[in-house]
Amino acid sequence: NYMDINHTGTDGRVYGTYRDIDVTGLNDDDAYGVYNTVYRSSANVSDLYGEYNQVRRSSASRGYTYGVYNYVLASPTSGGYETVGTYDEVISNTSASHNITGQKVLLTRSGTGFGTSYGQAVDIDHAGNGVMAGGFYDLDRTSATSTYATYGQLIDLDNGASGIMYGAHYDLDRNLNTTASTNYGVRVDLDGYQGTMYGLFSDVYSASTTSSSSNYGGYFSATKYGSGNPRVYGTYSVGRNYTTGTGIRVAYGTYSYAYMSSSAGTAYTYALYATQGGNADVEYGGYFVGNVYTTGTYSPSDAKLKTNISSQLTSLDRIRNLKVMQYEYDNNTYEHMNLPEGTQTGFLANELALIFPELTSKAYQPALSEEEIEDLENDGKVVNDAAREGVEFTAVNYAGLVPHLTKAIQEQQEIIDAQEASIDQMRKELEELKALIQNGSDTQN
Repeated sequence: NYMDINHTGTDGRVYGTYRDIDVTGLNDDDAYGVYNTVYRSSANVSDLYGEYNQVRRSSASRGYTYGVYNYVLASPTSGGYETVGTYDEVISNTSASHNITGQKVLLTRSGTGFGTSYGQAVDIDHAGNGVMAGGFYDLDRTSATSTYATYGQLIDLDNGASGIMYGAHYDLDRNLNTTASTNYGVRVDLDGYQGTMYGLFSDVYSASTTSSSSNYGGYFSATKYGSGNPRVYGTYSVGRNYTTGTGIRVAYGTYSYAYMSSSAGTAYTYALYATQGGNADVEYGGYFVGNVYTTGTYSPSDAKLKTNISSQLTSLDRIRNLKVMQYEYDNNTYEHMNLPEGTQTGFLANELALIFPELTSKAYQPALSEEEIEDLENDGKVVNDAAREGVEFTAVNYAGLVPHLTKAIQEQQEIIDAQEASIDQMRKELEELKALIQNGSDTQN
């Protein structure tokens, strides 16, 4: 079936093929708007298409241009059915090196006009129960020797014009608010043996010379309205490593790397940048459960960042009133917080707050996510209420004690210096008194 349609008019829709199928019977057989089976037995290298659509629009009128437009309406009265707008099944069992693509989108924009370009745009309005996914990719690589990369989705975009350009755009709207369910903008499940595997791979390159141009390898925004106590994640990352052996094995929940090649001007590189805003009771730029290792740490202390600067403070008396304690953390109740093990030395935040209230802060350990709880239970561990509900506690800014310790040492040194001066004066007076006594004794003799 080959069609070549050229529409030079201004208005009206143009269809290469339009099919409207209404199946109202109770037949359990499948119904297809288009069903193509293509088989090639020759070894030639020419292209083979189940369906090929080429659409050109030369008029200046407004309107949509579709290579393929599918509208599927299903109203089944019982379960067990599946409604699919487009179903692609591609099977390749040859041993020759070649590419196999379930769906390939080549998008080229060369004009100078404004507008939005989508490699793939998905707009879903789901008012029912069940899982909602803008894109779902289930990949299974069965070859144990292949070292080629496996992609859930590979998008190559080239934008030579103005306007926003999306490799994939998913707009999901679930307006059923009576049943808890899971929604996915994109969900990728990969199963393989060898080679590099990416759930999502993003490579962004820009040759723009304007300073206002921004590049995002991945941009994620999560917003939740309404009531209740939900969680909102801009990005949620989990790294699991179940490999065995005696070598070094590493699992990264998030791995960030930043590189800057500029040699002119002032350049800044952030492998990870996090900030917080809003009006929360507790706000963190970063919260880590467990030890944090760093090869260098700096805190903002520039004078231009400060106001109400004063050196008229005393710390020695307050430092003397601090009670240094030895203790162990309750890791039975709060195991999910990854608190230090063994005997510790430090302060009790509740007592420190009475002396240095500015060095204590309200803190909150969030409850474990469903994925974390599932992993722990699969390992045979009991997840208690503290792990499921979250923990409020008081935290201490130990680094903030350093200036007070420094001030206390300075004050103590002033006392020592004064005492040494007093001792020197008394020693001098004693020497003078001894000299007078010695002179009187010599005169009597």
